[in-house]
Amino acid sequence: MSGPLNKESLLTFFANPLKLAYFADRGYAAISTAWLKEFHTYFKGELWRKDLSYSKTYDCDNFARGFCADANEVHKEVSKGEALAIAEFHYRQDTGGYHAIIAAITEQGLVFMEPQNGDFLTLSQGEIDSCIFLRF
Repeated sequence: MSGPLNKESLLTFFANPLKLAYFADRGYAAISTAWLKEFHTYFKGELWRKDLSYSKTYDCDNFARGFCADANEVHKEVSKGEALAIAEFHYRQDTGGYHAIIAAITEQGLVFMEPQNGDFLTLSQGEIDSCIFLRF
């Protein structure tokens, strides 16, 4: 992906209309998967520094929200361009239960990442279509 992205171009990555989709900025910049992995290392360090780990009060949605916020903060320091094309993605897992992860537009297109461990995920089309909340 190259060039600026906007709400309309971001929505083309999702086949079905999303129930709740928020776009806080006018434009977005695609990011590299390598940068996501590198940033995750930084994010883990920040969690350790803040003494945050998985708990009933700091769970998947907090990890996803924190990852996106911190990524945009770091990005702002190194770039004067658009906001990152990175979002909280809340969906229903095929195995049951709801979960919150990261969705990002990269050189590979739409990718999903588990912010708790930095793994890239392959979601089924049903999981993608079950998205109940997306915030770029």
